[in-house]
Amino acid sequence: MTYRRAVLLVSAFVLTAMMTGCGGSQKPSGVLGVVLLQAGPMAVSPSPPLPAEFGTKIEGFRYRFVVVQVKAMSGAKAGQVVARMKPDAQGAFKVDLPPGDYVLKALVPKNGPYPRPTSVSVRKGRQTPVIVYVEGK
Repeated sequence: MTYRRAVLLVSAFVLTAMMTGCGGSQKPSGVLGVVLLQAGPMAVSPSPPLPAEFGTKIEGFRYRFVVVQVKAMSGAKAGQVVARMKPDAQGAFKVDLPPGDYVLKALVPKNGPYPRPTSVSVRKGRQTPVIVYVEGK
């Protein structure tokens, strides 16, 4: 193999990697969320407070006694459950997902609070903040 041909092959490989996002420079997309329990007429702010990207009008107790289910609403897996995860002790969860539209729903224990499905659009290279609410009975 000649020097010129080797340089062309390496250049082609590097250019292909840059165009396809290979090399670890692309951020994963998905959701960064928290489960909150809204219990009756009582208005409380989560403790500890949520990061600013979740907004300012947030009320509820952090709630971890659920499994969060993610259902794809667009793309090749539309209508299918694509992920399930348990929140941590603070009710927080994170899941990497390809760009698209999803519905997140808390799967609650029998006789538990009422889950409110939450719709979210995930964009390429971004972790989208989302709050999944459950309501006390």
